Formats: sequence, C-alpha cells, structure tokens
Amino acid sequence: SRAERRPCHVWARVTVGGRDAQCLIQNISEGGAGLSIDSIIRLSTGQRVLLSLKELGDLPCIVRWAAPPRYGVEFDGLGKQSQAVRDFYDQLAPAAT
Repeated sequence: SRAERRPCHVWARVTVGGRDAQCLIQNISEGGAGLSIDSIIRLSTGQRVLLSLKELGDLPCIVRWAAPPRYGVEFDGLGKQSQAVRDFYDQLAPAAT
C-alpha cells in the first residue's frame, strides 16, 4: 500500500517558529515521514513544521508523535507537491522483510 513506510536516508531541514535544524529523514510514506533531529530543538505533537529537502522542496507538516530525538510528521496540504512525494516514494526500495 502507498501508506507503507519505506526506509530512506535523506538529510533535510526542519523549520519551526523561525528556528531551523538539520534532520535525517529515516522513512517516508505518501502521508508522512519519520525523522530524527540531533539538536536542541524539540518538537511537540500537533506542532506545524516545515520540512525542506532538495529532492522535494518545502513540505508543510504536522507533528503526530514525538519521542526525541525521533519524530513522526504527517504531510499537510501538499497540493501539487503530492505527486513529487509519490514519485520520490516510488523510487525507494520497500523495507526488507
């Protein structure tokens, strides 16, 4: 299914409240991503953040779970970027079982 998470290892930036930090996207699905942030920045569930990566541009997100330094975000209102996310997702290998 397209909601299945696929592992990836892509550096990105997360911006919240005018501050930004480098993060590592560890997995992605069509609906969201799992990240780790090695930073003093702490995200909270329900917070709106901007995830920026060169492959996909700026993706508005909502934090759905927080277990610092790991977080889960849901993509929110991507509009035309949703096709880019789909294409990026489709090129990733499924998780090994």
